[in-house]
Amino acid sequence: MEVPCANQPLAPPARNATTAAAAAHGAAAAQDPVDRALAEAAGERDHGERIARYPFDPAKARQLLAEAGYAKGFDLVIPAFDWRSAAQPVVIQQLADVGIRVKTEAIVPDQYNATVKSGKYSAFWIQLTSGDSWRNIEKNLPAQATWNGFHVEDPKLVELIAVARRAYSDPEAYRKAMADISTFIVENAYYAPWYRIDSPYATDGSFGSTFSPWATTPEVRTYAPSTTAP
Repeated sequence: MEVPCANQPLAPPARNATTAAAAAHGAAAAQDPVDRALAEAAGERDHGERIARYPFDPAKARQLLAEAGYAKGFDLVIPAFDWRSAAQPVVIQQLADVGIRVKTEAIVPDQYNATVKSGKYSAFWIQLTSGDSWRNIEKNLPAQATWNGFHVEDPKLVELIAVARRAYSDPEAYRKAMADISTFIVENAYYAPWYRIDSPYATDGSFGSTFSPWATTPEVRTYAPSTTAP
């Protein structure tokens, strides 16, 4: 679940970081290994941190909502995504369990991406690939990023991204800078992840493929006989 304006204390409620955190607590991993696996969905570096920060805790989610002024919960309108994911009833139920009453609006499938990018909805479901860390940042976090529908521009995050850009040639400094960005988006509840799907590929060794940074599956054009094949 993407909350494009999670760090902005503006209506509707889902744009507030506290209510976004409540949603994260309501959807994060339980102790069951399958539930934990389904919750690890935020990119390359913050899976463990996110689970530690937002353990599955409906009571904590309801507490956060009450602190934010929504003790009775609130209504949240999101675009329907039943045509693209069997997860829709799970999302609706888990949010309802903590007091977030979801209503869905039908969208013509070929208009879904354009609509959710427009800023019409304060939260929406999206399934995105996770390539390398820098590409993940570029498509999600800057004010003009493709998936930043409200064009949020937090000065702290802008500076963190600038630090990472300057540190690119220093592997250790770059890793720290990327970890700092990850910590920021976790603490500010930019996302409420439900699951992560790994996409392992294996061959018999007679051929191989090169993954592009933006891809989770090997492109056909990169397949070639292996130089180490017998």
